[in-house]
Amino acid sequence: YLDQTLYSTEAIVEHSGLKLVGVIPKVKDVKDSSDSSYLESIQTIRTNINTAHTPFSILVTSSEQGEGKSTFILHLSQAFAHEGKNVVVIDANLRAPMLHSLFELPIEPGLSEYLDGTAYLNEIIRESKNSNLQVITSGTPHDHPSVLLNSGKMQSLIKDLEKRFEIILIDSPIAHGIADVKIVAPAVNQILIIAKSGKVQEENLKLSVKQLSTV
Repeated sequence: YLDQTLYSTEAIVEHSGLKLVGVIPKVKDVKDSSDSSYLESIQTIRTNINTAHTPFSILVTSSEQGEGKSTFILHLSQAFAHEGKNVVVIDANLRAPMLHSLFELPIEPGLSEYLDGTAYLNEIIRESKNSNLQVITSGTPHDHPSVLLNSGKMQSLIKDLEKRFEIILIDSPIAHGIADVKIVAPAVNQILIIAKSGKVQEENLKLSVKQLSTV
C-alpha cells in the first residue's frame, strides 16, 4: 500500500505546481470561528486575490470531498462584503450542495430551477445576514447536473451577474472525474483549488490540475 496523502503545504505546492494563495490554519469550528489566526488567513487570501478590476468571478473547487471549500467560500465572501464589495455567492455544486445550510437559507428555488427555466433570476437571489452579500442556492437536486450546467444558461447567468455585482464566488464539485467544473471554468476569471493537508491525495490533486489546465 502506497500512501499518497500529502501532509504539508510544501508537498501540496510541489506536487501540484500551483501558486500558493494562502494557508488556513486548523481550528475547532470554522463555521463560527473567532480565531484570530483563522480570520487573518482569510484576509490574507482576500488580499492576495487580485480583484482590482471588477467584476471579478472566482470558481472554488477541490480534489477531495470534505476539504472545506464551502466553508471557505462562506468566510471569503463575508471578507469581501465587509470590505464594501457587492458580492454574490452561487452554489453550483448540484451534486452535494452545502451553501444553503451554511447561510441558513432555503435550498429552492435556486440555480437548478433557473437553469431548467422554472424560475427567474430575481426569484433565486437571496439576501444573507451580511450586508453587501447575496446568495444563489443550488436548488432542487438534479439527476444530470452536467446537462443543466452545459445548457449555456450558466455562462449567461455569470455575465448577467457581472452587471450587478463586483465579486462572484462559485462553489463547485470536485475537479476530477466529473465534467461540472470544466463546464463552468471558462466563464470565470480565476480558479481556486482547496487542498487540505493530511487529506488530499497526490494523484487526485494532479488529476484536478490536469483537468483544469485544459480549460
